[in-house]
Amino acid sequence: MQVRSKHGTGKLLFEWNPETNQVEMVIKGIYYLVDLNSKTKEYKIVEEYAKKEKAS
Repeated sequence: MQVRSKHGTGKLLFEWNPETNQVEMVIKGIYYLVDLNSKTKEYKIVEEYAKKEKAS
């Protein structure tokens, strides 16, 4: 599920997978995959790396 600003029509903020309860996001050129734990209200960064720019 994509979560966007401006009531769903703006910039992509993050993608959430309700089946795995994971969030994917890119902040300042860094990609993050985050596990969310709804029982304990904690999170864990599973993957983190610099996002490569697309070749022209």
